[in-house]
Amino acid sequence: MKASDVMSPVAVLRADDPAEYLARTFARPTLRAVAVMSAEGKPLGLVTDEDVLYALLPPYVRDDPVLARVYEEDADWQPGRHLKDKLVGNVVDIRGREQIPVGPDDALVEVISVMGRTGGPAVLVAEDDLVFGVITVDELLPALLAWHPS
Repeated sequence: MKASDVMSPVAVLRADDPAEYLARTFARPTLRAVAVMSAEGKPLGLVTDEDVLYALLPPYVRDDPVLARVYEEDADWQPGRHLKDKLVGNVVDIRGREQIPVGPDDALVEVISVMGRTGGPAVLVAEDDLVFGVITVDELLPALLAWHPS
């Protein structure tokens, strides 16, 4: 089985798109990742649903559980507020972490290896600056468990 056998279509945003686009895109409950492209159309990496969750809070609240309890009780708390006036590329520093795409013909063992190295719930399927799709752990694990080589 190859990466192309398990991948699904991926939503694509540009790094210079408004971050509010992330909120709209991730409103789909089954979406786990969005491909982020440069202005020149080169894949920069993935923003995952986990990334967006963390981006909804200011860093000082994420780092201190006591502040999180107090902050959550604030009636003025609006999660999307921290996305306003930001660009997709600024919400998560995708350039500051390892982003390893897999190719459409890569074996699933390579996909597992990349997921393990990056620690993310998804990997981008791309080759020669072309984005083909995404593979999430939600798609990969069932495919592996159901796979019976002949």
